[in-house]
Amino acid sequence: MAYKYNVMINAVITDEDSISAQKSIEQAFKTLGTPYVLKTINLDQVFGYDEKPLEVNLPAQTPEQIIQRLTIEVQKVMDEEAKKLNYDSIFTAITYENDTNPKFAAEAKAFKEWRSQIWTTCYAVLDEVLSGKRDIPTHEELIALLPELVISYD
Repeated sequence: MAYKYNVMINAVITDEDSISAQKSIEQAFKTLGTPYVLKTINLDQVFGYDEKPLEVNLPAQTPEQIIQRLTIEVQKVMDEEAKKLNYDSIFTAITYENDTNPKFAAEAKAFKEWRSQIWTTCYAVLDEVLSGKRDIPTHEELIALLPELVISYD
């Protein structure tokens, strides 16, 4: 069964050629890695002149696609947090565990504990999604569910 989603596309159209606009939209969807059907519409609809949304039909995601999407998002969150402290990734940060520099050692310890908390939360959410107890969270909803990183520099 396919699901129907209303999709808002934020883009600057620099060409009045509807073929190039359609190709640009198709390329954006291809980057999602999910099959899609793009409904051909009058461009006036895109700009809301008749207040009809652009419709895209996407098939239901497979469990593998759901797991992949959410775990990639979670990994990205952890890596971005490590980059804020000038590490390449969370993996690099954790390699400083037991470092002679107390600052690095404290950060590594915190990242390692946080990583466990993050994955525990992520897999609990995935279990609920895959068992039908909850809808697939949006990126923002998923991030809001994740624990915060706490670093103690004693």
